[in-house]
Amino acid sequence: VFAMFMQSCHKGGDPRTGLRIYDMNIANTTVKGQQHSSSAKRIAPTPHLVGSALQCCVSVGDWSKALRIYRSASQAKLRQSVATVSSVVKACCQGLKWRTALDIIQRAPVVNEVAFHTLLVQMGREYSMPASMGDRVVRMMRARGLEPDDRTFRILVVGYARVRLWRRVLEVEAETKRLGICLGPTVEPCYYQAKRALGMLGGRRKKFYMHRRK
Repeated sequence: VFAMFMQSCHKGGDPRTGLRIYDMNIANTTVKGQQHSSSAKRIAPTPHLVGSALQCCVSVGDWSKALRIYRSASQAKLRQSVATVSSVVKACCQGLKWRTALDIIQRAPVVNEVAFHTLLVQMGREYSMPASMGDRVVRMMRARGLEPDDRTFRILVVGYARVRLWRRVLEVEAETKRLGICLGPTVEPCYYQAKRALGMLGGRRKKFYMHRRK
């Protein structure tokens, strides 16, 4: 019931109320001696409750609370889901806690491409993603038995183009061609800008038009 209330608050645009429900009713936990809340009468947390609370944390941008809830759930040996890991990674990225997000992904018992894509997207938006970090995330994916797909490479191209790492943009283009992966028309402007910046094109500028979805 509490999880349903929290989900309703999250979807209804009132995630702070969802977090208050969690604080007032879910079992008290401690992280490094710090109490999460002070009420005595509580129910035991469940994976569904923890997942709902983490979604609320992402909505309000409270990365520290998300990390406390996640660590408390880990200490209680609650089953972790892919959605739980992705939520706490996104919350940490919102707080610019990149190393913490990377550590969570490395230690998580279950993880899929979504968590890595979340990390890459947030890095591109907030961190001006360096080439070394993009390469590291791709290596981590492969170490977990996950192969980068078209979305992975598309995120990398856009992230590198945003910080004008033009050679990296073209390296990703070459790799996708080698793997037979098509990224579609959305990255063509990035390829064009990279080639023009590196003096590989001359003459007239090319215009790009966004394709409208029907």
